[in-house]
Amino acid sequence: MSLQNRVFVSFDGQCPYKCRHCFSFEAEQCIPPRTAEEIIDSLQKLDFDVVYVSQKRENFINPEEGIELCEMLFNRFFCHIVVITRNILDTVQQERLLKLHRRMRESGKHLFLGVSVVGLESAGFTENLSLFPSPEARIQFAKEIYHHGIHTMLLIRPLFPETIIPSEEWKRIVDLAAGNISCILSGALMVNPAILKRLGLQESDLQYLAGGESEYLDGAIAGSIKFVDVRSEMHQLKEYCKNKGVPFFEHSMPAINYLAGY
Repeated sequence: MSLQNRVFVSFDGQCPYKCRHCFSFEAEQCIPPRTAEEIIDSLQKLDFDVVYVSQKRENFINPEEGIELCEMLFNRFFCHIVVITRNILDTVQQERLLKLHRRMRESGKHLFLGVSVVGLESAGFTENLSLFPSPEARIQFAKEIYHHGIHTMLLIRPLFPETIIPSEEWKRIVDLAAGNISCILSGALMVNPAILKRLGLQESDLQYLAGGESEYLDGAIAGSIKFVDVRSEMHQLKEYCKNKGVPFFEHSMPAINYLAGY
């Protein structure tokens, strides 16, 4: 058995974190914003075995609201849950998340927590670091969650060309996390004209992959999006993780199936 069918849920409204690489600026929004109950109701007739609390915005801007959404999802559907965040939880919030994790394990379900970073000193190229925790604080949070026994993925995503985010920063991220997380997950930077403009780049500044698609974006935005060619960077990161004994994945579904033992 393996996890195959996933759905995505996010609170409505523009994400205040305003990461310049993020497609959520162009994401269609529900007006007026739905309540948590309405978001959960929208899944009632869908076929899925795992819910991603992620996609159109950061769902843990208010960590209590994000945790409550996860609790409500499990109470309704008794499903596996994947959380992806750029925020951190304090001690009390971590204990609440741990209680949910224990309940889920008693029912044979898994909670996965993905913590996102893009770099260290260069992270300010795309992240507004005045609005949320530093990359170092997020890495420390991921390590704390891992030692609570929760499947913890550190996301070096999106992966930028090393001319923008130097490879030495990815290596230091791996060094900081090795032995204290479940795995590292990465994925290429994706751009459209609006994202390029926010990043201050021209289309000619980057190389692109032919074709390419992302299920993660299904239903999130309209229009085409290009995958930046970071094959060399991805290979370097994969090999560095291998040398450090850190499981590495380019897609989240294989990662969570591996962690769940499927």
